[in-house]
Amino acid sequence: MHINTYMYTRDVNFFDFCEQVDVMVSWIEENCSITLTAIQARINSEFNETLALSTISKYLDGKLYTRKAVHTEPIIMNSNVNKEKRAAFVTSLNGFIQAGKQIVFIDETNFNLFCRHTRGRSKVGHRAIQPLPAVRGPNIHLVGAISGSGVVSMDRQRGPFKKDTCGAWIATVLQRWEGQGNNLADLVIICGNAPCHSAIENAVAINSGGRSQVLRLGPYSPMMNPIETIWAKIKTYVKGHIGVPIVEGLNLAEQRLQYLENLVDEAKLTITGGDCARAFQHSSSFHTSAVALEDMLIGT
Repeated sequence: MHINTYMYTRDVNFFDFCEQVDVMVSWIEENCSITLTAIQARINSEFNETLALSTISKYLDGKLYTRKAVHTEPIIMNSNVNKEKRAAFVTSLNGFIQAGKQIVFIDETNFNLFCRHTRGRSKVGHRAIQPLPAVRGPNIHLVGAISGSGVVSMDRQRGPFKKDTCGAWIATVLQRWEGQGNNLADLVIICGNAPCHSAIENAVAINSGGRSQVLRLGPYSPMMNPIETIWAKIKTYVKGHIGVPIVEGLNLAEQRLQYLENLVDEAKLTITGGDCARAFQHSSSFHTSAVALEDMLIGT
């Protein structure tokens, strides 16, 4: 009788605790940034139970909930209107492809001397410390255009990349595209909705004689722009090789800037035609979900 009573009591406690774990998971689903301490306090308040932080962590690990970097997601990213715009983009893109058009994606990114990995390794009990320059310095912008077969154009510039500079850069992209033996009448340039792209249709029309076309990505669609994958590779290279530049004498700011520019130029050379082809393939893997009006996730 004693053994049966023990087993019954243990089963009741087990099922009660399973309920607590499920409730903890629901709290995390509501607020991914909730801390173990906050979970501990809520358990004590709602279940009148006291659990060690290590116990909470262990059981959350058992449910495959681990701590990781937080991705912020705009609340309107997956609104019905934006999902319909993403679907319309994919439909238009496929129409151009079926018509035999050549697709080129453009985008821009930036770098500065504080460009570093956010995680590192160190001995237990010691911080992972990476020295930084005393000043961030001005940004270096990298603007690129890629096709499924390789880089069409990739140029860096100091300072901001604005509407007027974008228009001038588009002219060079079209010249290089034609110089590579391509027909401007077959070209479709795809861009996002950044402020610097606000006059891109006009720039393409003027510099191509009305032969090339522009297609805009749907809102919040970085996952469908293959050049984002190329930027990721370039930034990984820069973060892995950047150090504190050794500068002395006059024009210290200029020396730091040249150091960063040289590093970005090295990173550009690591991009191959195969990288571009794989980036195109990866971005197209989201097309089916977009047409089906499914939610998209940041960072995919």
